[in-house]
Amino acid sequence: MNKFHLTLTATFLLTFTSFAQAQSLTADAKAAWANISGNIVKAAEKMPAEEYAFRPATGVRSYGELIGHIADANIAFCAPLHPEKRTPSGAEKNLKDKAALVNALKDSVAYCSAAYDQLTDAQAAEMVKLFGRDKAKLSVAHQNIAHDNEHYGNLVTYLRIKGIVPPSSEPRQTSALPKIYYDQAHGQMDMIAPANEMLRRLNLEVTSSKQPLTTQALQGHRLVYLRAPSGTFTDDEKNALIGFVKSGGALFLVLDEENRQSLATTGVNDIITPFRLKLTPDTPYVHNCGGIAKSGEINSADREIPYSGGRAVEGGTPFAYQLDKDGKPAQAFAAYQKFDNGGRILVMGEGMASLFLGKPEGVRLTGKDRDPQGTVYWGKDSQVFMAEVFTWLIRK
Repeated sequence: MNKFHLTLTATFLLTFTSFAQAQSLTADAKAAWANISGNIVKAAEKMPAEEYAFRPATGVRSYGELIGHIADANIAFCAPLHPEKRTPSGAEKNLKDKAALVNALKDSVAYCSAAYDQLTDAQAAEMVKLFGRDKAKLSVAHQNIAHDNEHYGNLVTYLRIKGIVPPSSEPRQTSALPKIYYDQAHGQMDMIAPANEMLRRLNLEVTSSKQPLTTQALQGHRLVYLRAPSGTFTDDEKNALIGFVKSGGALFLVLDEENRQSLATTGVNDIITPFRLKLTPDTPYVHNCGGIAKSGEINSADREIPYSGGRAVEGGTPFAYQLDKDGKPAQAFAAYQKFDNGGRILVMGEGMASLFLGKPEGVRLTGKDRDPQGTVYWGKDSQVFMAEVFTWLIRK
């Protein structure tokens, strides 16, 4: 390499380093993905089912085929970025029904969102294979966004032909985002940064409060999030929460082991038993045993999540289970109820997934007992699991 090339390379690296220090390399990609994926899902939902077979000319995709194509392409683009490798399901060719296509699209968006969430600046230049070619991870992320933008333009045209205003042209409303009330009045820590970022991506507005829970304070919120409370809920607070759900609100309660959060001290069973749910005392401790959330109403696929000490949930519809030593589902530690008035309640008896713990390289039943520093926890799907939980909770 001659002196000119050495000088040019050094100058480029210095400039690149200065830029990277001033601005996150992945933040723009994450924001752009949140915007385009949100618009595409809304566009899929806005077109009536009977118009999914509409195509403006011979030889072009129908509206339904476009939605299926985007769903398949999302999986193909995001698989190199995601620890859980998948291949497209063939939604474009195999699905015709609007509901099935929208579900396939939402599944692909959840999969990609987890991939974007996990992408760090340090990984941006790592090389992966995309359609047989070597590409930097950040380049793959932006190519997926560009592809979605291209086909969102198609969707906009189809919607306009049918006299429907596309999502990106709808009048903007002030404070139109669904609101989450994050309680911090009972010993809870601040919400972790990745959770805040995930909720922003889901277009949810978070209100954090250390004030007592009252009916007035909860007004205007869709969801109350009680993550790992250790303090006592007063009778007035319990009644406010019960009334909130009975009035059509949603409640998400996460409680960990007894040595961290006491059932008797918090009194949380008084809040959930009116809805035929109950947290039990601690189940027998099995270090780093892991849990599984089964595919169903909440999760679009089985999700591997961390579990290392917690309690069972009785009643409701169970959907996540502690694994035994043989890796088989044992006690249910998460269950839900939903009501005709739009009210929803989901209870979890273990808190690791809510902290986005668990790594792809984690191995079940390894590590040091009750030592987070000495354990790489099993359970690679915490982020996508939590995104699906919140998506279900805010739905009416």
